Amino acid sequence: MRGKVLILIFLPILLLSGCERKIKSPTSPDKDFSVPPTPRNIEVKVGDQRIVLSWDISDTTEIEKYKIYRADTSGVTPSLYDSTVNTQYTDRSVKNGREYFYQISAMDRNGFEGYKSSIVSARSNLYGIIINENRNLTNSLNVTLRLIAPVSTIYMMIGNDSLFSNSTWENFLVTRNWVLEAGDGEKKVYVRYKDQDGNETSDFYQDKIILDTQAQIFSLTEDTEGEIKSPGDVIHFRLEGRELFSQATVDLGILTNIRLYDDGGNGDQTSEDGIYELDYLVPLNNEMEQAIVVGHFKDEAGNQAPSFTAPGKVTIQIPPIPVFLFPISSLSQSSLTLYWTQSQDNDFYSYRIYRASTDLVDNESLLVSVITTRSITNYSDTGLKSGIDYFYSVYTYDKSGLYNGSNVEKGTTLENKSPEPVNVSLSQVDSTTLRISWSQNRDDDFDFYQVFRIETDTNSIAIISQQSTTNYNDSQLKPGIEYCYYILVHDREGLVSDPSPAVCWIP
Repeated sequence: MRGKVLILIFLPILLLSGCERKIKSPTSPDKDFSVPPTPRNIEVKVGDQRIVLSWDISDTTEIEKYKIYRADTSGVTPSLYDSTVNTQYTDRSVKNGREYFYQISAMDRNGFEGYKSSIVSARSNLYGIIINENRNLTNSLNVTLRLIAPVSTIYMMIGNDSLFSNSTWENFLVTRNWVLEAGDGEKKVYVRYKDQDGNETSDFYQDKIILDTQAQIFSLTEDTEGEIKSPGDVIHFRLEGRELFSQATVDLGILTNIRLYDDGGNGDQTSEDGIYELDYLVPLNNEMEQAIVVGHFKDEAGNQAPSFTAPGKVTIQIPPIPVFLFPISSLSQSSLTLYWTQSQDNDFYSYRIYRASTDLVDNESLLVSVITTRSITNYSDTGLKSGIDYFYSVYTYDKSGLYNGSNVEKGTTLENKSPEPVNVSLSQVDSTTLRISWSQNRDDDFDFYQVFRIETDTNSIAIISQQSTTNYNDSQLKPGIEYCYYILVHDREGLVSDPSPAVCWIP
């Protein structure tokens, strides 16, 4: 009994003397002291370069902090490493794959430290989850998960929400089929892991993917507005799909898989706006009448939209093959004759001959003739001026109004010369009438014959404008008087022939 009393007296003296107040481990304090409770139910969770410790304690009333002891070698007593005021501690200075050993003790406000907990160990590791090998999109509820965890992992818990509603622990697998929640949009899959020592990951891991199960074409247009197009013309197509990074094409009659773009080029107005466009250059050798335009759209997730038909229709016709205009030879002062190859176009409508004073001849130049018979392949252009260059092109038109022009050829009329004089003869019709006859002038630009009679003076008695008329009767003459005659030939440019030799007659 006395020994017990001595202890009771001695201990307060130790406290007053300022000696070491910490209870040295592993020596236990005397049982009459209030020893801080020992942490229990230590739970270890692991992550990537992270180990999380949490524990329970029976009474936190007098607890000031908790001391964390750590060792990284088996069989070595853990040494003081850190402290915390919480009942949870995250060690972030660990290396993945290395095993760490921990003990925890509690210290009260008086500086007394309680017993250390039992030793627990854990290894941090790389954890994760990958949906469909990191694809951004899926068009199916069924996906494949790739689970990332160390070989010591034996359990996993997977869920479509972070609370793991209706989820249970299951054996760890590297890959796992999984069903996403229904409804298009962003979907997340969550996972926790547990190793062979029962250590659970400190947090969940997640990955996300966009579920997209349908595609749609909202509009499709072409800009011909019923106008007939020809090879070399441009047709603008516009398909509104409202999804990026997709495939949009149109079929134009028998022309299929014409690709549209959403890259700001090829006729697309704005890049990556979900509107796919194309300035389509109409190719050669493709004719079509009222062809429909059908759009196709496949989004990034692989969904194929229902085909969509544009409201308008497209007509493409090939202009006639141009004829060849032969070189023009000059044989006349006032006319030129053109020759060309015959058109082979099945819907031939007409030849149109255009003339200009320069080689810039087109169907806006002077139209000199329209020929509607395909087999007629020549034309004489008359009433021209002499010594002048004229340029021609023959345009072939089809029944649709399409056309094509031939090559341009130059023709030059001959230089104008004075008309050739005619030969004149006389014959008596009756006692007061003489018939004046002459040879016909053959000039192309003939204008008229002028008949003169010589008596005491010279008089013009007739103007004959018909080139084929070669005689004239001069009546009411006086018998016994000599009458003499000569003729001048005039052309349209004002040139006059030499007088014909004069002939005389006495009625």
